[in-house]
Amino acid sequence: MINKLTSHTIVKNGEMFIEQVLKSLIGRVKEIKIVDTGSTDKTVDIINNFMDQNVAYHTAKISFKQVGPFKGTWKEGIPELTKLRNQMLSETKTEWAVIVDDDEIWSEELWNELYELLKIIPKHAKAITVPFFDFVGLGNIVIAPIQSPANRIVRASKVEYRGDWPNERWYVKNEKEWLNKFTDKRVLHLKTPYYHYGRMKKKNDVVRPEEKVNTVPFIGDHSKLIMEKFAF
Repeated sequence: MINKLTSHTIVKNGEMFIEQVLKSLIGRVKEIKIVDTGSTDKTVDIINNFMDQNVAYHTAKISFKQVGPFKGTWKEGIPELTKLRNQMLSETKTEWAVIVDDDEIWSEELWNELYELLKIIPKHAKAITVPFFDFVGLGNIVIAPIQSPANRIVRASKVEYRGDWPNERWYVKNEKEWLNKFTDKRVLHLKTPYYHYGRMKKKNDVVRPEEKVNTVPFIGDHSKLIMEKFAF
């Protein structure tokens, strides 16, 4: 199943997690695609060091581009993200593309569920969603309730993005109606969540974790998984 997958990671100032995220992709996908959009921290150095280590051990194919920073304010640069997503899709050689951002944890259980689905996936399927938890804090981890499933896995040659982040949508190429993840039978759904750091919503704005209010502790093994994955 690995040979069917290419991961897409768009990053800006992701020095906190990017190395762990990239390490987690080794052995999971055929190719790792990374695009930096103007990082001013140590992100680029970390990625280059990771690539040097990977070359030494021949463990994965990795492509890395720097395309930023986008002109204007961050809001003015948002349309460029959709263009970038579609460019990465057009350059993908495998059947499926998997979006794994620089602040996400995908567990072994989630990858295994995806591999099992790909063994039996019908030809009409065009996309796969993944549920997720938002989490905050690095010492005492707090996990917010599970969110609406995220658009994360698509047939690379069949699907494109339209619209601007965070409201971009999937469309099958040459179709006018979007791939509604709640009603379209061509969209399938995984059950195992991934974990997403520090993008909490408050009054329709994207805020950092220190600004988050009313988070809800989640009882279970999720905090343990996060701690082990990122080795805090």
